[in-house]
Amino acid sequence: MSKYKHILLDLDETLLDFHASEKSCFIALMKSLEITNEQELYEFFSPINKSLWKLLERKLIDKPTLFQTRFSKLLDHAASKEYITNPSGIPSVMEVNNMYFKLMSQSGIPIEGAHDFLHRLQSVDGIDLSAITNGNTITAKGRFASSNLNSRIKRLYISDEVGFDKPDIRFFDYVMKDIGDSNPDNYLVVGDSLTSDIQGANNCGMPCCLFSRTGILPDGYELLRIDQTALDYESIYNIVTNA
Repeated sequence: MSKYKHILLDLDETLLDFHASEKSCFIALMKSLEITNEQELYEFFSPINKSLWKLLERKLIDKPTLFQTRFSKLLDHAASKEYITNPSGIPSVMEVNNMYFKLMSQSGIPIEGAHDFLHRLQSVDGIDLSAITNGNTITAKGRFASSNLNSRIKRLYISDEVGFDKPDIRFFDYVMKDIGDSNPDNYLVVGDSLTSDIQGANNCGMPCCLFSRTGILPDGYELLRIDQTALDYESIYNIVTNA
């Protein structure tokens, strides 16, 4: 039996392939808006989107600002390049964002091996599985369901519903209260993000595992407590079962 009772698994880039969904949905969005050069624009959009999420984690912006800014910058850039075929047909920035939400909510792409990994974890006596995410409620629930991960995982904690974003300690306090176990030592946080998952585990005193499929440790890793690192699902499984 594992010493961990509750495994908190990050959703994007730990269980779901966020980048695959982001790219396919972005390209579909551009086509529906009659905006050309989709690949070039995706390479412009994706780093902006990532940087804005990092600002959110640091509480420097809120989600409405994130959603407004990413597509405002994108549409301004597309207009400057004259990639917008029908400028009069472009809806408001937030309408564009909502179109993107709808596409993303239907695009839950599991990372290869995720279902088998979760199936094996389910068989470990004495543990339960939860997913944690800073994603938008509509997209997170939709992607979770369309990926069929909801057949494997007991609970999904979404920052919009919790009221706080990872790495805020209040996010993790909410999770512990909802699960009904206030001992942080009984939890293991598994995720790919230093700034949300690992920082959050540090903030609340939970053990943590950094999931890095590339094997490359992100900048700043030496500033945080990282109890375990894993390259693949087999490594995570072994960490849980050998604890």
